[in-house]
Amino acid sequence: MTRKSYALLRKIGLTLLGIFIIISAVLNLTIGKMSYSNYWGGQVFTPFAIICGIIIICVVWLKRE
Repeated sequence: MTRKSYALLRKIGLTLLGIFIIISAVLNLTIGKMSYSNYWGGQVFTPFAIICGIIIICVVWLKRE
């Protein structure tokens, strides 16, 4: 694989991660939870998780090559 194909795979993977974060946060908002526990038990503020997911996607696709 070439360097460009690795870069594209990285972009796609990080985009999917950002989408997963956004979807999980939106699902928690739809059931009325403003925060939820992450995998080690810490509280995550749901709107903050949505913003982080959006930032991940923006950084990945707006980053200069």
